[in-house]
Amino acid sequence: MSEMALKDKSINRGFLFISFGAFFIMLSLATHLPAYPHMIAEFNLTPGYAVWMQLGLAVGLTGFQPLLGWIGDSFGLKIVILIGGIFMVIGSLLVAFSFSFWVLVLGLFFKGISGAAIAPSGIAYAGKFMVGTQRGKAIGTFAAFITIGAVFGPVISGMIVDTMNWQASFIFTAVLGGLGIALFAFVPHVKAQARKKLDVLGLIFVIALLLGLLTIPTFINSFGIESGMWVPSSLVFVTALIILIVVEKNKKHRCSI
Repeated sequence: MSEMALKDKSINRGFLFISFGAFFIMLSLATHLPAYPHMIAEFNLTPGYAVWMQLGLAVGLTGFQPLLGWIGDSFGLKIVILIGGIFMVIGSLLVAFSFSFWVLVLGLFFKGISGAAIAPSGIAYAGKFMVGTQRGKAIGTFAAFITIGAVFGPVISGMIVDTMNWQASFIFTAVLGGLGIALFAFVPHVKAQARKKLDVLGLIFVIALLLGLLTIPTFINSFGIESGMWVPSSLVFVTALIILIVVEKNKKHRCSI
């Protein structure tokens, strides 16, 4: 077998490991919804507290993609997907054995980071190592894997919650996270050509922007629009957006000189 054929075989095998691992991670990410009412009841809280759980997950899922992208570009995609698997295990166990509501929210935040690491991984891998129709087929295949995982996650979780308890559903997702890590370990590690500089200011303001944006509906749902509790979040969002635009514009200007 030629060297090129061996290389193609290794690339395809790595893609399959990523796809199956991502299936388990995305299935795990989608399992929390059937457990929400039971989790709220466990801590004797009102249904409005569910928005804080959604906020924890959403911040992890959206706020750290720039940082994870930089890690992937600087240290290789394998490091990112292993981080995703590890955060799924840690987050699931934190939720399952949480002794307070805010530890539970932290666990969901970690699960969100896991999703941020895994969701774009197959597309990034296909974009880097595949060309032409092979790339298009790979992206479609990866999208199918993660979509099927996201669809079946709530169904399986609902069955576990009904037959056992909500904690068991998160122990189950911790096991799935471990399976994901085992699969990701077989993905070939490709070193980055050159380590890129992290845009720290940009990252900080992206996180601040998202925190401001995501907490606006959270405060409205929890305290009502007439309370005005959402106003500081709006100010944080607008301020972070303006500063981010200015910082990125200055960065582009410096690069063009």
